[in-house]
Amino acid sequence: MHELMHSTGFWHEHSRGDRDDYIEVIWTNIRTGMKNNFDKYDWSTIQSLGVEYDLGSIMHYGPYAFAKDRSKPTIIPKRKSEIGQRRNYSVSIFFVRVLYPFNYMFTIAERFEKNEHSL
Repeated sequence: MHELMHSTGFWHEHSRGDRDDYIEVIWTNIRTGMKNNFDKYDWSTIQSLGVEYDLGSIMHYGPYAFAKDRSKPTIIPKRKSEIGQRRNYSVSIFFVRVLYPFNYMFTIAERFEKNEHSL
């Protein structure tokens, strides 16, 4: 689901411009050549749709992402929370519904079905 969301235009949650209010990135523990995975972007690049930073997002890296030393984190949440989980969709599903409303997706599926039958 994480990669599918990338393909529909979603960015990593920890790339948001306000991320420093919610997490600390431990730059010294990130493997050589991987620091770009932790770049931060402003609101002209990443839209939050007015939703608060989501530590539970499936679009958030886990605490040991790209770690030189896997016994130490590269990301530390500022409040106790699991990050990098891939079981629950949390607020991420809200973003999908806002950007790709059901009626819109139904229309696309309907068109595809009509085209299939007319071949």
